[in-house]
Amino acid sequence: MAGTNDNRRGDFDWALYGSVLRMTRAKKMGFKKGEEFAKRIEAEGVKMNKETLYKIEQGAQVPNAAQFIILNLVAFGEAAPEKVMDLCMGVQWHGLWEV
Repeated sequence: MAGTNDNRRGDFDWALYGSVLRMTRAKKMGFKKGEEFAKRIEAEGVKMNKETLYKIEQGAQVPNAAQFIILNLVAFGEAAPEKVMDLCMGVQWHGLWEV
């Protein structure tokens, strides 16, 4: 619901996505500093700096399409990881992957 304070835009919880991304980056991938991970994203040819990454992780900024895809590929190994998508999408979208 755009315009509300719950960080859900278009039925996708960007704050939750950012939290999952940050946890994956820091704990599972070992990138304790956002700057290192941002450089890894830039190495894939997508513009990213630590400030942008932190805003995405806090749910304060929605990544553009290229950033979203590369963040997912680097952090989760696929462009649209099912578990992350199901967690962050509104319930009306669950099961979309089974079509």
